[in-house]
Amino acid sequence: MRRFYSTLIILGIVLPGCGGDDSTLPEGPTLADMSRDHEKILLNPVEPQPGMEIAATFGETNSRGGFFFLFQWDGSEWGEPIYLLESDANGRRPSSIRVGEGGDMADYGVEGPGPDRLVLPSDLEPGYWWLCTANARDRACAPLITVGASGR
Repeated sequence: MRRFYSTLIILGIVLPGCGGDDSTLPEGPTLADMSRDHEKILLNPVEPQPGMEIAATFGETNSRGGFFFLFQWDGSEWGEPIYLLESDANGRRPSSIRVGEGGDMADYGVEGPGPDRLVLPSDLEPGYWWLCTANARDRACAPLITVGASGR
């Protein structure tokens, strides 16, 4: 069951870490990049295609907003967030936009394990991504590897 609360908006948290083994992708981040101080998000599926809906599950007592950032691995580091995703936590359909293309980040929050439904951008490039809560009391992140529509 979801409980809503008011939350402060925290933007611009850049967190490193994710990994994978795929010879068609550039070298990915190491396991050391994943050992950061944050809660984990469990994603299903963990290797989705662009445009797919994914489920994000959290710890029982997680407090977060309904927004998430996607950061892309460039071969040596995580850059600035590229996409802003809004979950279905407020009763609307999940959505995604490129950071800087407008849109508002509403000040609402969610508590509990979820799952929160997210939709990946349809133009998401195959590769290594880092999904993090964008406006959360309890920062949480997860590695994500996207594959093209025809697979890797």
